[in-house]
Amino acid sequence: MAHTIDALVAMQREADEAHARVREMTTKFGADDWSEEQPHAHGEAWREWRRQAE
Repeated sequence: MAHTIDALVAMQREADEAHARVREMTTKFGADDWSEEQPHAHGEAWREWRRQAE
């Protein structure tokens, strides 16, 4: 049971960290004037967060 709880806590921590990266990028990049790489980086972070949250 302890291993299961530890694994769940670790998974939640990873999802929280991925979500924090998405929020940081959204705040940092703003809504306008994104470079060509920024939407890609944001999309990758968003997909990682969604994967972690599943």
